[in-house]
Amino acid sequence: MIKHIVMFRIMGTASFEERKAAAMELSAIFSSLESLACVAEFRTGINFLGSDAAWDFVIDSLFESRENLIEYQKSIEHTAAVRAASHISKEKAVVDYEIKEK
Repeated sequence: MIKHIVMFRIMGTASFEERKAAAMELSAIFSSLESLACVAEFRTGINFLGSDAAWDFVIDSLFESRENLIEYQKSIEHTAAVRAASHISKEKAVVDYEIKEK
């Protein structure tokens, strides 16, 4: 199993409410990706605390294999979502790791 976590920090906005509104837009754009067959689990989250250290939006997803993650990243739907979100000024952090079976 492969865990894929992507966090976004909204840039160039003055207030927490403006960042939250942009995060809600990201959620609307990316939430449709959960229906892709290559995705085992998919969640999005919007930060509810106004800390300057916090990131504003997260995608937390799970894939059966690295190949499924690559399929997701190269899919037409994912490419379209990235394009649709490109107008939002944001910083991105990603971590991909393997979950070992117990």
